[in-house]
Amino acid sequence: MRQKAYFYPPRPKNGYDNPYALHFKVALAERYEVAESDNRPVKGQLLSLLHHCFRSDVFLLNWIENVGVARKRRLRTWIVLFCLNVVKWRHRQMVWVLHNIHPHEGENSSTEAIKRWLFRRADLIVTHSRAAEAYALPHAKCGVVFTHHPVTPIPIKEEFCLPSVPDVFIWGSILPYKGVGEFVAQPQLRSSGLSVKILGRCEDQRLAGEIERHCDGVVTFENRKAPFEEIAAYIRSSRYVLFPYIDSCFSSSGALIDTLVLGGIPVAPDTGCFKDLAEEGLCITYKSPDELFTILQDKTRRIDAEKVQTFIDNNSWARFIEKIYKKLNE
Repeated sequence: MRQKAYFYPPRPKNGYDNPYALHFKVALAERYEVAESDNRPVKGQLLSLLHHCFRSDVFLLNWIENVGVARKRRLRTWIVLFCLNVVKWRHRQMVWVLHNIHPHEGENSSTEAIKRWLFRRADLIVTHSRAAEAYALPHAKCGVVFTHHPVTPIPIKEEFCLPSVPDVFIWGSILPYKGVGEFVAQPQLRSSGLSVKILGRCEDQRLAGEIERHCDGVVTFENRKAPFEEIAAYIRSSRYVLFPYIDSCFSSSGALIDTLVLGGIPVAPDTGCFKDLAEEGLCITYKSPDELFTILQDKTRRIDAEKVQTFIDNNSWARFIEKIYKKLNE
């Protein structure tokens, strides 16, 4: 009989924010019996964890430290630590995927308590950047494994007709740590001769208003979740796809991987997974605003298609799960 694996977080009421969790659970099914594999929304994520901590054999924990910045954080942190202790008392295995060095909302005593527990008692820690690996190694009592964010092939069923093609394309959820507001406010942008298209949903009204104030013909911003065919068309057609992140605590980016798969040329700060992929010739990175605009005005930069294909082949979801499985059974 195969072991039962439990993926945290389970699907929330409004669905997952990105497809990472769904791809993870599908790949897990090749090796394990996956709890809640139907992905029906749960009434409460911590109630789900409380239920399965007594029943599953292998626990894959993602973003669980973010409970420490949620509403009623002390109660929720106590529930998480109780569940984690139950897993250890039952002598079951626990894998913590360290997505961000610190939560984007900031660190506090609750997030630190959860992280401290996991550093001391997890059976395996997985990171998607060398920076997160270097952060985890001095704290961890278990093995720490670096692996790139897994790659999902993306079939595009139909072409999308674009009204215009920008020089620079920014896409995905627009959040403060992604630095979009700071980028469009850069004085160099007005004299650069570049056109910038921002396409993504921004729930933060203050941030959306800040970006909209800089929409002056150079910058256009559509505050909506676009169909993937439209995003893919912009990625393939634009000169560069920009990730102007300002938070150095993040570790991985699914949007970066999707950009590569779709044939885009990513430009990003020299940190986290961006730095890792730059070392493999798969991303162009910058260390200052001046360097960024020098890159964006250069029409000759390219990414080697053979390197991209090799990366895709070597970093499938199946290989990712197989690596975790082997580490847990060494």
